[in-house]
Amino acid sequence: MNSGPLIAIVGRPNVGKSTLFNRLADDSHALVANIPGITRDCLQGNGHFEQYAYRLLDTSGLPGIAAAQPGSGTATVEALAMQRTLEQIRNADCLLWLVDFQAGPLPADACLAEQLRKQKAPCLLVVNKAESVEPEIAATEFHALGIGQPYPISATHGTGVDTLMQTLLGQLAPHPHHDTTTTAPDILTIGRPNVGKSTLVNSLLRSARMITSEVPGTTHDNVVNEMRYADQIFQLVDTPGIRRRARVQADMDRYITGIALAALNDASLVMLVVDAQEGVTEQDARLAGQTLQRGGRLVIVVNKWDLIPPGERRDKRAYISHQLRFASGARIHCVSALKGQGIKPLRAELERRSATPTPTTATLNRILREATAHRPPPVVNGRRVRLLYAHAGGKRPLQIIIHGRGGNLPTSYRKYLSNRIREALQLPGHPIRIEFTRPK
Repeated sequence: MNSGPLIAIVGRPNVGKSTLFNRLADDSHALVANIPGITRDCLQGNGHFEQYAYRLLDTSGLPGIAAAQPGSGTATVEALAMQRTLEQIRNADCLLWLVDFQAGPLPADACLAEQLRKQKAPCLLVVNKAESVEPEIAATEFHALGIGQPYPISATHGTGVDTLMQTLLGQLAPHPHHDTTTTAPDILTIGRPNVGKSTLVNSLLRSARMITSEVPGTTHDNVVNEMRYADQIFQLVDTPGIRRRARVQADMDRYITGIALAALNDASLVMLVVDAQEGVTEQDARLAGQTLQRGGRLVIVVNKWDLIPPGERRDKRAYISHQLRFASGARIHCVSALKGQGIKPLRAELERRSATPTPTTATLNRILREATAHRPPPVVNGRRVRLLYAHAGGKRPLQIIIHGRGGNLPTSYRKYLSNRIREALQLPGHPIRIEFTRPK
């Protein structure tokens, strides 16, 4: 991870905070849409400008949260978001307060100015969406907020951003930038809304970083957190709840579901979180199948296990295993994320499963000889199939290339070979793709 000063981006909903975050971050992953309040969790990132490094924090819209109607579920969730934002920005070295030039100064901005003056960190007033006017004109009416010199920019087009960063870093003590590209594996947490994904992430991190609530759909972004365990560093990604296609109707639901599903393509390991009381639904099975189809390694986490009576747990676990029998080898962990039960062995499983070993050719040929000796290939078109030798191919998923006339092998024998290779390499839950090629 980067070092350097922490810069927090704050402001009302839909003023362009996430757009600016994505422009300033080296690894952009903030969710951006023309929907107020789409950011709820504080997103962390790293960036650099010229020779200096810094850390970034994207926050939820503060005045919009304060305006939520008390007593509603939405108000509760957004009040948690406001509380988390205020906690996070207390540790910031500098605040970038974004306002909307096109909307002009609003009463909510005056209220936020009072809150920001109480923060110990210096605050720069940034007038966003000012790409169509002269900087002096864009800044004029925002002087009245009493924060200091306004800096007009366009987060979308990049206008004025260099000037802003030169001013900002000139007031801080930035660190020299080094290439901090990390090869830490990504562990993705997926599942339906309200199955406890964010609570699980908090439990794994031993920290309440994610906003949790009984209201379905609390998480809106793919939120990346750094997790350290057994001398390894992991990028633990919490995703929004993925709804069934028939229930994805609103613009925000479609946007959020698309972002969560896209993350499946990059994850080294996927934790599918299932509600113990509801069991495996059709949507859970679909997500497991999509993970395996895209070459991901899968761990099944059955959450809220403490709510299952002890006398019913054996049958419940067996039933869940039967429902997910197509996910061959995927380990099932029954946990209570809220109470911390079963989390320690899950951490150990994630550490063990995150790396993708590349077996040697000699090892694969030994496994192939033992497998074919135990169960010879079948006769196809009057001739017994001969499998000559094997070697490794790609890593996602682990690809094994077997030379011989195996193109017509039945599916059952292909599955047998996959299972034998997986067991011999001690890779439970790892998808293995076998390709056959004829010798030249």
